[in-house]
Amino acid sequence: MTPSRRFRPRLGDILLDRGWVTQEQLGAADTLQRESGGAFGTILLEMKFVTTEQLHEALVAQNQHVPEIGANELATLPEDASDLLPETLARRFNVIAISKDEAGVLTLAMEDPFDLAALDVLSQFSGCRIEPVKAPPADIVAAVDACYGTTQDILAEEQQSLEEISLEVEQADPIDSEAMTNATDLLAIAEETPVVRFVEVLFREATQKRASDIHLEPGEQTTNVRLRVDGVLQRLLTVSARMHPAIVSRIKILSGLNIAERRLPQDGRCRLKLPGKNIDIRVSTLPTVHGEKVVMRLLDKSQSILDLDSLGFVGIDLQRFKEALQASYGMILLTGPTGSGKTTSLYAGLTFMDRKALNVITVEDPVEYELEEINQVQVRPDIGLTFARCLRHILRQDPNVIMIGEMRDLETTQIAVRAALTGHLVVSTLHANSAPAVVSRLVDIGIPYYLIIAALNLAIAQRLIRRLCPECKEQFSPSSDLLEKLGAAPPIEGPLTFCRPVGCEECDYLGYKGRLGVYEVMPLSKRLRKIIVNGGSEAELRAAAREEGMKTLYEQAVLKVYGGQTSVEEALSAPQDEEGI
Repeated sequence: MTPSRRFRPRLGDILLDRGWVTQEQLGAADTLQRESGGAFGTILLEMKFVTTEQLHEALVAQNQHVPEIGANELATLPEDASDLLPETLARRFNVIAISKDEAGVLTLAMEDPFDLAALDVLSQFSGCRIEPVKAPPADIVAAVDACYGTTQDILAEEQQSLEEISLEVEQADPIDSEAMTNATDLLAIAEETPVVRFVEVLFREATQKRASDIHLEPGEQTTNVRLRVDGVLQRLLTVSARMHPAIVSRIKILSGLNIAERRLPQDGRCRLKLPGKNIDIRVSTLPTVHGEKVVMRLLDKSQSILDLDSLGFVGIDLQRFKEALQASYGMILLTGPTGSGKTTSLYAGLTFMDRKALNVITVEDPVEYELEEINQVQVRPDIGLTFARCLRHILRQDPNVIMIGEMRDLETTQIAVRAALTGHLVVSTLHANSAPAVVSRLVDIGIPYYLIIAALNLAIAQRLIRRLCPECKEQFSPSSDLLEKLGAAPPIEGPLTFCRPVGCEECDYLGYKGRLGVYEVMPLSKRLRKIIVNGGSEAELRAAAREEGMKTLYEQAVLKVYGGQTSVEEALSAPQDEEGI
C-alpha cells in the first residue's frame, strides 16, 4: 500500500537542479548519512553545502509533491507495522510506519512531512531513509492506537510514589551509560519500565504542584530534583546518581534530542497529555562536572487566559493600558525578567481587542496559548523561519496588530519600529529592569532617539510576587518600625491590618498559593518625549514619569501588602530605586 513516490522529487535533485550543490557534494552527504544516519537535509547543513534559506526553499518545493493518504489506507496497515518503528517515537511525533522497501526506505505517515527535526530523529533511530506522506493527525492517532494498542494513562492511574519507582530503578542497576556511545544501548536503558514510569510520574507530580519548571541537578553521589513553584525553587526528592543517565536519556527521547550527545547543550520540546489538559514542555540540557543538568519549563495550554481587568493593574494604570491597546498605530513594550508574566499580559491585551474587526498576527517562540480569531506563527530557526523573516512577510499580510514574542536583536527591532511608524500597532516584550529603562535598552539595541519617541506609546515593567494563601493567612497590626521600613505612605488613615504566611495543607505548608502581578506603567507624554530626544538620563525620565502619576514596582507591591494580598517580605523583594521606593 506504499503511496507512489514517482511524483515527489528527491531533495538532492531539487538542490542540484538549482545549482546549489554539486554531484560530488551529494555523494559525500549520502555516504555520511549511510554511516551515521540522520536527515539528509540536516547533513547538508552540517557539511555547509547549503544555507538554511536554500534548504528551506528546497523543502517547500519538495513538500508540494508529498502524497496524502486517509483513514481508509491507514486502516489497512501491514501486520509488521509495529516492528518498523518503536512505539515511543510513533507517539512522540504522531507518525505511523507504512512500509519499508528493499533499499531501506521507510515510508511514514506524518501530520507535518515538513518537520525537519522530526525527520532527523526518526531517521537516526530507525537507521532508514524516511519517505514521508501526509495524513490527518486524528487518523494517525487512531492508526497508532490500532497498531500498538491503546495506552493506559499512567499519569492518572499510577499509584506508586516517585521514591518507590526510583528504588526500582536503582535495584535494576542499569548499564553505566557514561561508558556508552551507541545510541541503541542508550535507547534501551531509557525505555526500561521503571525509568519510563519515573519520568511520567515526575511530570504528574510537577503539574499537580503547579510547578513552572523542573530541575534535575546531578551531583557526585545523588541527583537533586527540584520544582519551581510560584517563582521559588523547592526540593522534591533526591535520587541516586546511578539513575541520572537513564532519566536524562528518557527525557531526551521524549524531546527529540540526541541521546548520544552529552558534551554539548541541547534544546528540545515535547507535549504531555493529561486528563483535560495538554502540557507543553521545553527542555534544556547543560553539561556539568557530574553529568547533564536538565531544566524543563511546563506550559499549560489548557489554562484560560486572564482578562485584562483581573491581571492586577490598579486605577489609572489599567486605563492607560486599555487606551494604548485601542490606538491604531505605535508600540507597546512590556519588560521584566524571564518568568515575570510578560507574555500572559500580552495575551490578555489581545483578548481585550476587537479581534473580529482586526487582523491580528503573532510571531512567537513558542506559541504558549492558542487564541481564536488570531493568526499565530511559530518561529522555526532550524529552517530559517526567524522573527525577522516572519515580520517581513507579515507586513505584506495587511495586519492591524502585530504581537512579537520578544525583540532580541537589531533586525527584529528595526522592522517592529518601522511597522509601528507605518500604521500598525505593535506589542512586544524585551528585557530591561524598569519602564524608563526600556528607552535605554532600545538605544543599546541600536534604535535612535528620534525613532523611539515616534514609535513608542507605552512602556510597562512587571514582576510577579507570591500571593498569600487565603485559607491560612494570619492578620496582624504592623508596628511603626515596620511601616517605616516599608517607606511608602499608607493609602488609608487609621489602624492598619497586614497579613502574614502561616502554612496549611491547601498551600503545601508554604503560606503562599499563586502569584500577583505588579506593574510600572509609563505612557510617553510630550514631556517625556522631550527628555528622551534631548538625551536625558534614565533617572530624569523616571522622576518626570513619577510626577505624572507613574507608581514604581515597589510602590505597587506595597499596595498589595496594605490590601492583605501579600506579605511584607514579598513586597521588600520588589525592585526599589535609590529613594527606597
